[in-house]
Order: sequence, then C-alpha cells, then structure tokens
Amino acid sequence: MKHHPRRISCFGWCVIIMLTVIITLWSRIFLLEYVMPDRQDPHISPVTARYYNFSGGFTNRGRLDFIAQFGWEVDRAAVEKQTVRVPKQFTPVWEEYNTLQMRLGLDLRRYRGKRLTRHTYRLNNHPAEHEYARVNLYVHGNKIVAADVCSVRLNGFIHAICERN
Repeated sequence: MKHHPRRISCFGWCVIIMLTVIITLWSRIFLLEYVMPDRQDPHISPVTARYYNFSGGFTNRGRLDFIAQFGWEVDRAAVEKQTVRVPKQFTPVWEEYNTLQMRLGLDLRRYRGKRLTRHTYRLNNHPAEHEYARVNLYVHGNKIVAADVCSVRLNGFIHAICERN
C-alpha cells in the first residue's frame, strides 16, 4: 500500500489538534495573567466594605495608585524588589499572613507554589511609626495578590494595608 505524500495520517491530525488546543489554552491564561494591564479587578474588603482595584501591579505607577487607595503615602520608588515563592503547604506563619490578607478580601491559597514579586516601599505617613514603616505589595503578573503595612524595627508590627493601626 502506497502512502500519498500530501496525505496526513489520523495520528498526525490528532497531534495537530492537540497542539492547537494546548497553545490556545496557554495563550488565554498568559494573556489574562500577564499581558492585560487595563483589566479591572475590583474586590470588596470585608473590613472596610469598600471596593479596591487590585490590577496595575505590573507598573510602578499602578502600584503607587494601589497604595494611595488606602490613604498611604510612600516614596515614589521601591526600596526593595524580591522574588518570593509561596509554599505549597502553608506553615502557621503563612496561615496567619493569609488570614491578614483575607481582611482585605484576598486569599493566597490560590498562589501556592507560585512565584510572586514583592515590592517594598518606604511609608511616610504611618501614625505610629515614622521612620521604619514599610508597605509590601506581592504581585503576580499584573495583579496585586497581597499587601501589608509593617515595621522593620525589632519587635515591629504588621497589619493589613486597609487598616490604619
């Protein structure tokens, strides 16, 4: 039996269809998570009962706008940028930090095992801590997935970004 050179076997068609499906799904996920900077993603905080926009984490301007939603004033440039990995299994410390994020309507469990970029800004208007207060933003793609206010002083504090003390 002779095969025609232009004829694609059933197996060949299956491979082409599978690759098309995989590429389509991957590109949709990539576009939604990393490329669409104007996508609005508002959440309502259970603590403040206000809506906040968590998109815009990809740019410094977007991160500054996010921080300003809560009335905080920070230096225009981050003092630190670091990649962190959220553990697949939460330790008690991560569970407590996630509880802090849930006050803002966020949940880090979705990001277990993923890499986030932490942007740390010097905070200029904290009522109790003037010199050592910082704002940490954890970003995945274009979305801010966690945020806190803390003191880097020994025996410092940490609280949700939506709380004032």
